[in-house]
Amino acid sequence: MCTCTEVIHGAVGLAKAATGIDRAEAATIEARRVICRACEHALPCVFRGLHTLGRKCKCAKCGCNLRAKTTLAGENCPDGRW
Repeated sequence: MCTCTEVIHGAVGLAKAATGIDRAEAATIEARRVICRACEHALPCVFRGLHTLGRKCKCAKCGCNLRAKTTLAGENCPDGRW
């Protein structure tokens, strides 16, 4: 279960990603996403109970949304991969 601090950190991260604040370079974002797609902790996207074409949407290790997390310059992988 998430602590209040983790929930707040996640909400701030989603807001930053949505507004483009603290955005990483495009090459960094793509490199991070390649790493996350291959990671055993990356969970598949689920839309209305259906898995969507092998996409990975959530990190099982930290619970973050991968699309948002990989976009932010100030974020890092909880497993130290990037």
